[in-house]
Amino acid sequence: MGNLLSIKDIKGRLPFRYPFLLIDRAEIVEHGVNAVKNLTMDEEFFQGHFPGAPIMPGVLQVESMFQTASLFLNQGCDCERCIPLLTGLKKVKFRKPVLPGDVLFIEITVDSYDEKTLEVSAKTSVDGAVTSQAQLTISCVKKNELMDLLQPTALLQPLKAGAVNVEQMEDVTVIQNVIPHRYPFILVDKILSLDVENKVTIGLKNISVNEPFFAGYPEDYCMLPNSLQMEIAAQVGCKYMLSQPENKGKIGYFMAIDKAVYHQPVLPGDQLVVETSLAGSRGRFGKADVKMYVGETLVTECSLKFAIGD
Repeated sequence: MGNLLSIKDIKGRLPFRYPFLLIDRAEIVEHGVNAVKNLTMDEEFFQGHFPGAPIMPGVLQVESMFQTASLFLNQGCDCERCIPLLTGLKKVKFRKPVLPGDVLFIEITVDSYDEKTLEVSAKTSVDGAVTSQAQLTISCVKKNELMDLLQPTALLQPLKAGAVNVEQMEDVTVIQNVIPHRYPFILVDKILSLDVENKVTIGLKNISVNEPFFAGYPEDYCMLPNSLQMEIAAQVGCKYMLSQPENKGKIGYFMAIDKAVYHQPVLPGDQLVVETSLAGSRGRFGKADVKMYVGETLVTECSLKFAIGD
């Protein structure tokens, strides 16, 4: 029999709390961890993803994988000494929607493990049907080392040079006319530049401690969840695609993350500049390469796939 963990046990091993604790029960098994997450319409993210057609964001399925895998990493130590960080993603695929009333089953298989790094293969399912899958890299960072990473270097970093084109700038009211996301899950504040000829869009996300997800992190672990960075990138890319005349009235579907690498934490007070480049399209499917900056510092890189549908 595996090691069954109650919500009290989970909170003892992980630093995450409401509204960003995304597993309800877990079991340590021989080569990994299994967990469940009950989906209820009370979840705040359903209000903004999407109004009238609530669907669990794919990136939150990834977050549930990360949190479940972190239980394996934190066996024998508590979150006061070892903080799990998601440092890489590969081969992420979103296969089926997850809805209110579903029970999400999370299955983690450990590929390699040492004291500092955990590599896992993960999948989520509902009623036996796979909803998403991914390969994750998780690092165990000592608390004192993390404090150094979370120390800002300036009161406010200037925006990345060349990011702003005043004539092309769009505020959130314009963005909401194009993409279906709403509070609390619209994660783009401005479009700074839209280069149709080169298929490059630059968006801005201001990071503030008042955002709901920060309530789910302890005060001394205050950073933008890396899983949510993928959603920010997808929304900026979605704005570009759905602004094209042939896609008017359609919707964008987040299909996959080929690869993501996180170089540096993003903190409250930062301005995250998101540069998406359409790398190719075929029919209703497309791919975008994304680079994210705080000031001139590259903090995250990823490659995304999407589909456009009615």
